[in-house]
Amino acid sequence: MKDVKKQNYIPVYTLQKLNDQPDYSLLIDNDYRFFFKKGNLTNIVWHVTQEYHSHNFWEICLVIKGNSLQRFPDRAPKPMEPGSVYLLRPHDVHCISPDQIKKPSSMETSNYIHRDIYIPTEKMKQVCGALREDLYDELLNANEPLNAAISHSETKHLESLLNSYTGKDEDFSFMHTVVVSHILCMLLERRQYNKAEYPEWINTLLANMNREEFMTKDIQEIIRSIGYNQSYVCRQFKKFTSQTLTDYIHFRKCSYSTSLLSNFDIPISKISYRLNFSDQSAYTRIFKSFYRITPGQWRKRLLETSKTNQTSECTQDN
Repeated sequence: MKDVKKQNYIPVYTLQKLNDQPDYSLLIDNDYRFFFKKGNLTNIVWHVTQEYHSHNFWEICLVIKGNSLQRFPDRAPKPMEPGSVYLLRPHDVHCISPDQIKKPSSMETSNYIHRDIYIPTEKMKQVCGALREDLYDELLNANEPLNAAISHSETKHLESLLNSYTGKDEDFSFMHTVVVSHILCMLLERRQYNKAEYPEWINTLLANMNREEFMTKDIQEIIRSIGYNQSYVCRQFKKFTSQTLTDYIHFRKCSYSTSLLSNFDIPISKISYRLNFSDQSAYTRIFKSFYRITPGQWRKRLLETSKTNQTSECTQDN
């Protein structure tokens, strides 16, 4: 292993389908093999190798605790903190360097933890295709991997959901698709905004808009919480973001609603009411203006994507 490293060999982590069930193995540099059953392609990482590597799959890295550096051999390292998310592509060579004085003996004693979510290439193509036809190629060929920071509440929600499946003998394939779709939507939304360019009150507003109880307020109540008059708020918001405050609120609620649409027990009419749209017709019209499909079509595609992925996996094994 040491001789290999001296030769600047970059190991490739390989995700492999095992059988006609949604079971996978992850082979790391021919030394370690991890198994993931029932499509639960997630892993908590607290003992980081700090070794450059690439993959044959896509990977979401979400920092849960502590600080680290996301390192690439061809560019400056990027600092990460709780809520930092990276969508790493198959060809990305990278490693993560936690801010640790010494190697921890257990997860409980580690001051750094991140969550990995592994995405087979075919599933990533299907998830991207449900959003936009050319999205997969756009992400794959971008200058750098998509990344952003999400709020503490969003991180906590995702961890609560993922942890609820830990140790359960339950097929996670569909929920894996839901989680990947939701995180991708959040990353794409945040790509539009560069926080360094904004006044502090806009940064605060954008952060507050991550919370359901805030985004569902009437626009007048939202403006009052900022502390400036309506004319100034609306004018400055459009100046810095190139869109109206009303449009942004609508987009944020529609983006948030994609996670609610994954719960088929919630009628679309109740989602509309919960997010304070004037009625279901208004929700449908506004949602379609952003995503080019209706909420009902989104929900249908999400289900079809999950079924197609499962069928494709079975076909490959046969």
